[in-house]
Amino acid sequence: MKKLLGQSLQQPKDISIINQISAAATASARTTITQNFSMALSAIGELQGLLPVNSPESETVKEIEKGLTELRQYGDKDDVSSAPIMNKFRRMIEKVKSGQGAIAEAVKTAEDGYEIFNDVAKQYNAIADWCGLPQVPKILLKK
Repeated sequence: MKKLLGQSLQQPKDISIINQISAAATASARTTITQNFSMALSAIGELQGLLPVNSPESETVKEIEKGLTELRQYGDKDDVSSAPIMNKFRRMIEKVKSGQGAIAEAVKTAEDGYEIFNDVAKQYNAIADWCGLPQVPKILLKK
């Protein structure tokens, strides 16, 4: 027995590494990010409802909504992370969190404005996390 054990330890072993990407995992990740885009668009639609029609702020939100709709169709991390609309989306969130501008004022005065806005920011963070963009600090999202 010792002899067999000794021989087995001395013989070189072939190691095979198989690299397979699970199609199910890829499909699941794609479904999740599509849901994040859909939830972000829904939340942005609610935020849009807090703003005066045809105001500059309303136009900014519409532009973000249009850009996210286009990005949702591609679903590529590199396209999303390099899209200028994502920077505009983040800057809008940061501006509102600092209390600046008409969007921040609309959020303050609406009955459930903070809830709507926090939903917008959480969805931005989910998309940003997926594609490697900076996130809005979560501590700023609790009020």
